[in-house]
Amino acid sequence: MLTTIRGARTILAALGRRRQFSTASRRIHAPSTAELCTALDAQASYTAVTGRSVISVSGADASTFLQGMQCNDMVQTSDGGMFTGFLAPQGRMVADAFVYTVADGFLVEVDERVSGRVLKALQFYRLRAKVNIRDTSAEHAVWSVWGPDTPSASATGAAAGAEDRRAPLMGQRLVMPVDHRPSLPA
Repeated sequence: MLTTIRGARTILAALGRRRQFSTASRRIHAPSTAELCTALDAQASYTAVTGRSVISVSGADASTFLQGMQCNDMVQTSDGGMFTGFLAPQGRMVADAFVYTVADGFLVEVDERVSGRVLKALQFYRLRAKVNIRDTSAEHAVWSVWGPDTPSASATGAAAGAEDRRAPLMGQRLVMPVDHRPSLPA
């Protein structure tokens, strides 16, 4: 250990640099929620979220099946949806996802770069579960809606939606038919 420290000092001296340490305390200003609200437009806004795929999981055992496949409690989907993740058998993160409740089951929104892997894993572990799994990316588009007085998912005409709770003021994530846009109040 001592030779490593001497070696590092020798290298720093040879390069003609000195390590500098700041002793002054720096105060970082983090904006409050109220400050962030005033920074946003007075009206709700929306944008398409590109690079996302949507997988439909339906059937009698859909809730139980997804409970065992992802790392969050399916009870949290009772208010429209939730943010969750899919893990490999070794415990490594495969994908982060949103799971939305729809009339006939669930819609799972994942990054399109890993959607094939997630779809393959869902189909592989289906076994005897009474579920139908299919890629519905050609039928659905993902939107993000944010701002003051953001309407609910049903008021925007979305097939599914949920509050994005990853950070304050993220608004809502919506899954809509490909040829539709969110309808927001004027």
